[in-house]
Amino acid sequence: MAEQWVYGIAEDDFILGDDNRFDSKEEACIAGEAEAIKLGLDTYFVGRVKWLDFAELTDFPDDIVQIIIDCMAEEANDSWGCDAEDAFVNAISLCDQSALERDLFAVIAKWCKSLRVNGCFVVTDVEEFPVQEKSE
Repeated sequence: MAEQWVYGIAEDDFILGDDNRFDSKEEACIAGEAEAIKLGLDTYFVGRVKWLDFAELTDFPDDIVQIIIDCMAEEANDSWGCDAEDAFVNAISLCDQSALERDLFAVIAKWCKSLRVNGCFVVTDVEEFPVQEKSE
């Protein structure tokens, strides 16, 4: 997909329909300013459209692994007491944790690709612009 830009009336309020996408930042600025003037606003926002492949979200498996370990430790404590929790946590080596991260990364990446919708458009590099021309 060629680089595309959109405008919005707030930092997190962009319409990503095909009619609102522009091939250049300048075109998005022109349309954004016109919309802001029409609505009586002092500023508008412009950002770059990017496709987010949900599989990219697997770049953080260590966070997920730590959450899993914490939940399992809490379950051990709730069900069998703090000695069981301590034994479980102490049984996990860095090698064990790395293996879980690697395996979990592969499983999640495969799962993301199997989703009915495996991505979405997002807006990045958002900039705020002041309205230059106000209609009297």
